[in-house]
Amino acid sequence: MRRIAVILTALALAASTLVSCGIIKKKPAETTSETKEAAATETKGSGSDKTTDASTEQTEPATGSVSDDESGKQTEPVDETTADTSQSPGGAGRSTTDVTKYGTKYTPEELAALENNCKGWGPGTNVDEYNRPAGAVYYQSLYGKYDADFIIENNKAIFLTFDCGYENGNTEKIIDTLNEKGAKGVFFCTLDFVKNNGEIVQKMIDGGHIVGNHSVKHVSMPSLSVADMENEIIGVHEYVKENFGYEMFLFRPPMGEFSERSLAAVQNLGYRTVEWSFAYADWDPDNQMDPAVALEKVKASACPGEIVLLHAVSATNAAILGDAIDAFRQMGFELKTYAR
Repeated sequence: MRRIAVILTALALAASTLVSCGIIKKKPAETTSETKEAAATETKGSGSDKTTDASTEQTEPATGSVSDDESGKQTEPVDETTADTSQSPGGAGRSTTDVTKYGTKYTPEELAALENNCKGWGPGTNVDEYNRPAGAVYYQSLYGKYDADFIIENNKAIFLTFDCGYENGNTEKIIDTLNEKGAKGVFFCTLDFVKNNGEIVQKMIDGGHIVGNHSVKHVSMPSLSVADMENEIIGVHEYVKENFGYEMFLFRPPMGEFSERSLAAVQNLGYRTVEWSFAYADWDPDNQMDPAVALEKVKASACPGEIVLLHAVSATNAAILGDAIDAFRQMGFELKTYAR
């Protein structure tokens, strides 16, 4: 019996060593189905970048204003008097030089095993004591492990992002305002946008802004196979790298729609998924909100770690951006962007 016990112990230690060295892969824990849905549906634009008003169409999370982490401890922003706000959130933690090398984190089998139910996104109207959307905080706790951001936790700054599905004469005005105000933005561009607006893309890069990836065809990611999900990202990545010498590392899914599988597929390519904490009905050039009303709406959304989504087709956004930046700073917020 003692000899059998010794043999079994040796086998267990050998298996443990193989796992720790990566020779044998541990299967990820099974994903349980969500008990809450914090997502709003969004309208798909055909070739353009259109989103429903996330502030009005929303299924709210269940009760509670501040989400709990796995330990049961409430997740709250660090106190602004002690928080280190000098650090910007980084990329996905892997080199984007390997972006086209499949399987940097998950095997094909592991990706296929992840759920692929399409989730729309909109942060909703319920907020916690810090004015943070409860939906964003809850989804961050669920999906942050996939290098996905719905809100930047423990950070007092505000992050400005702009979606660029097509050009409508406002993007350069937005870039000029950011440059004048000493603020940086992330511009999520489709392949059509970067192909048709090379001078504007170069202006983004020259101004120190981030050019983000918004897919080739602007289609819902969960509707695609993993290979097609990859192609939607790699197609833009390779074009921008070849024509601008620029490595993209942030991705915004079209319409904000995602699944666990799509988030993991993006992460597998060395990218980070960036959703948003605030958006409003700004995407229709023929139905623009009055600038004064829009400015108050944007100002009222301010909260720690907020990711603001503004569509670059909007003349209203171009008109109010400078005042919005001034207002955020007057409230005590920094304007930050991502670091590689």
